[in-house]
Amino acid sequence: MRGPPAPDHGYDHQVAGSDRGYVLSFDLSGPHTGDNDGNFWVLHAVETGHTQFGFTRLMKDKSSATITKAIESILLELKHAGPDPLPVVRLHSDSDPSFLADLEAYCLKAGIVMTNTGGHRPAANGRVEKRIGLCTYSARGLLETATGGYKYYEALWGAAILYANLCVNAAPFSDGRPSPHAKRAGRDCDFEQRHIFGAKATAWTKPVHRQSKFDLPGRECIWVGKSTVTPGADRVIPITWDGPASRYVLHPTVEVVGCKVDNTQFPLRSGPD
Repeated sequence: MRGPPAPDHGYDHQVAGSDRGYVLSFDLSGPHTGDNDGNFWVLHAVETGHTQFGFTRLMKDKSSATITKAIESILLELKHAGPDPLPVVRLHSDSDPSFLADLEAYCLKAGIVMTNTGGHRPAANGRVEKRIGLCTYSARGLLETATGGYKYYEALWGAAILYANLCVNAAPFSDGRPSPHAKRAGRDCDFEQRHIFGAKATAWTKPVHRQSKFDLPGRECIWVGKSTVTPGADRVIPITWDGPASRYVLHPTVEVVGCKVDNTQFPLRSGPD
């Protein structure tokens, strides 16, 4: 039997602590089947006090140390995502034991208040729960575009979730409010230098990185996003055709500079040329 739904306070409702700075709500989704980089969990977070700006981090486990490292990187990204950053004053989550220990110690040292929902009460962390749903729906659409619905490419889900989060951040709200990206960065998201998720890419490799002198200089890949670490670099997943299995094999994601992308071809849908 389900209890009554929590009241909808709307986006005009002031989040506790937001008068003093940023409030970050977060939660986990998983475990999923391993992606092409060996990740099983996703940490989702949303700055709920001012911007609704969201974050995703892929993780191989949900240990307290791993979650703390992910939260640290999220707080750094939030600080540098735009001008005039506010201090982070509160982290809010459910009462998962993984959120204690290392993270609790980190928050105590950083002067950040930790609050929780008081048990399994998803409605008490509703904005991040909604964010998980939006990213999941968007990722399904990206996977459909990239693969044509072939289920044996589900290991692409990690890259899809990361790119879906970018898309959700870039989308304005239906009631006319600016997008989360615009609210935090002070400008709209620039998609000019981006391509279609899953499009065919050729990543050029230097001679020193080739297996032999007879290797071709380009490696077939699919495009899955822009690098957040190396300016101007692209995130691609190298692929090789497995003839007996009649499918591509997905390799670990790499970041490359100067790859060539063809937005009209989708190898995972059509097979090799």
